[in-house]
Amino acid sequence: MAIVLRKEQFQQFELHAFDRFVGDFLDHVKVHFPNHWRVIGQDELRQVVHLGVTRAERYGIVDRRSTWMYLSVMLYLGSYFDDDVQIPWAARILNNPEGGSAAARAEQLFDAALWYMDRIYGSDNQHLERALGQAQRALDLDVDRLALLPAGSLPTLLSRAFPQKCQAMGDAAMSALIQSGKDFADQHGMNMPAGSAVCTALMFLLGQGMGQDPQFPWAASTLGPNPTMAAAQRVRAVLREASSHLQRWLG
Repeated sequence: MAIVLRKEQFQQFELHAFDRFVGDFLDHVKVHFPNHWRVIGQDELRQVVHLGVTRAERYGIVDRRSTWMYLSVMLYLGSYFDDDVQIPWAARILNNPEGGSAAARAEQLFDAALWYMDRIYGSDNQHLERALGQAQRALDLDVDRLALLPAGSLPTLLSRAFPQKCQAMGDAAMSALIQSGKDFADQHGMNMPAGSAVCTALMFLLGQGMGQDPQFPWAASTLGPNPTMAAAQRVRAVLREASSHLQRWLG
């Protein structure tokens, strides 16, 4: 006799399967992404998984293996990598109507991300760690010193810190990122040159969506509504939290 599951039973079954998937992926992160586990923490990483499953579904990516690969790319490149002007190839792969099935596109995305990281971050992440180290030291600067940076100098400074990434991006993507950083700073009460520079630099290092990325909860909490905080105070708070994050990451 066939066993028929009621709707409530089926939903409960799906929930248990999802919880198992989340638990399995978090175990994977603990072993293979030790920095993420140590710096971000289990609770925030759980939010990353929930967000990633939702975002992957937009591209028809629903099977376990493909979702696993999508989540891994999020950890590598930022949770909103598919909307990031710095890596337009990701969205092209995911939205390519000739790219085959959703599973095939997920595998293409994962392979492209690995190739990108080897080329840009370095085989042992040496280029990335050098850039993060330079950024951590730069974030110790005060707002007043940041305000002394010559207008238009940000692309040069970012190129010195991370030439591999700047070369891969190109001038058009860099200009778009700088505009995005300025817009973000203005929208979050940091409408001053130092605010634009800091936000752009953080987007450059952490992903364009860093302000809402659960991998960086300090960003959302620091940038939340606070009508009594002046622009310079807010920039100082972001500098402090970002420097602390990078110090923990590099420690």
